[in-house]
Amino acid sequence: MTDSADSSGLRSSALSAETLAQLRAALATHIRDSSPDGDLRRALRDTCQEARSRGIRAEELLVAFKRMWYDLPEVRATPVGETRDRLLARVVTMCIREYYDRDAG
Repeated sequence: MTDSADSSGLRSSALSAETLAQLRAALATHIRDSSPDGDLRRALRDTCQEARSRGIRAEELLVAFKRMWYDLPEVRATPVGETRDRLLARVVTMCIREYYDRDAG
């Protein structure tokens, strides 16, 4: 039996649907409302903790994260350019920090 992949590219069994939904919602809110980092950081922390516990490597998580990012309507509605690139770079940096922060949890 093979695992199916969702639009993020992660196997369906790799991360829980709840975790993926929490991350999507936090990203969408962060982009749409320029909300503070708190909710996004919590969602990234939960996602990274689950990824580590399930043996998902950081690079696999980042590839899937970027796929999810570009699939978000809020990202597609943001004009391509420096602002969008900076926002992605900032969120990817947050993701990397959360992934390697063993004390976060």
